[in-house]
Amino acid sequence: MQEIKFITTNHCSLCSKGFSKVQRLFKFFFVIKVINAEQESKEYIFRVPVVLYKNKILDEGKLSSIKLILNFIKSLTS
Repeated sequence: MQEIKFITTNHCSLCSKGFSKVQRLFKFFFVIKVINAEQESKEYIFRVPVVLYKNKILDEGKLSSIKLILNFIKSLTS
């Protein structure tokens, strides 16, 4: 099964809300891999939460369900 990467940090309320959106949209179709930016992806540390699909950013910061879906569709065609 393909995966969606969710990059987060500890104690991030924006990340908690964003993760709920990502789960609602993708949990039945993808594995959602949670990555701690402080340990693994330091280039995203000031941009969390960040959602990646095939190393393309679907959305970051305050996540939008519409933007996540539209950017996911765009990533399929490119």
